[in-house]
Amino acid sequence: MRVLIGLGNPGEEYELTRHNAGFWLLDAIAKKLDVDDWKAFKGGELAEVWFGSQKALLFKPMHYMNRSGDPIHQLVDFYDLDLEDLAIAADDVYIEPGSVRVRRGGGDGGHNGWKSILGVLADDSFWRIRIGAGLYEQHPLKRRHQPPLDAYVLQPMPTSDHEKVVHLIDNLVPKLVQWLEHGDLSEETLHYN
Repeated sequence: MRVLIGLGNPGEEYELTRHNAGFWLLDAIAKKLDVDDWKAFKGGELAEVWFGSQKALLFKPMHYMNRSGDPIHQLVDFYDLDLEDLAIAADDVYIEPGSVRVRRGGGDGGHNGWKSILGVLADDSFWRIRIGAGLYEQHPLKRRHQPPLDAYVLQPMPTSDHEKVVHLIDNLVPKLVQWLEHGDLSEETLHYN
C-alpha cells in the first residue's frame, strides 16, 4: 500500500507559509481525486483513496513541523508499512521556488520535519519530495536582508514565488496520482524545471 504524506504546520496562521508546501501538495492531490473524507488518525488527518480494489493513503501530520515524525511513526507502525512505499513532501528553502528534488535517503539538511522523521523511523528508504519554497541565503555574511531561518520558513511567500509553487504542484499532481496507483516513482518521474 502506497502512502503520500505532506508536511506542514496546523492552523490558519500557517496556511500560506513556506513550511506548508507539503500540505498544499496533498490538498491538490485530494482535490484531483475528489477526496474530502479526512479522518483524525494518530495525530494527523488521514484519507483513503481507492484504485479499484487497491487502497492508498494520504496523510497530513497535525503536529508542528518539528514533531511531525511522531504521527508518521504511528501510521507506519499501525499499517506495518514498507518505507519504500512511502513518499513524504515538504518545503525546501534552498531550492528555487517552482523546482522539485526527489530522492531516497539522505540527511535532514537542517529541516526540522526531516530531522523529526529521521529520529523516529528505522531507516531512510522512503521517498523525499522537496518542493522549492524560497531561496534562503546560506552564507551568513550575505544574509543581511533575511530573517533567521526559523522565521523565514514561517513567512508567506511573495506572490510570484507562490505562483511558481502552485504551477509546480499542478504538474506534480498527475504524476503522484500515477505513483499512488501504479508505484512508478523515481527522480525522473517527477523531474520538473
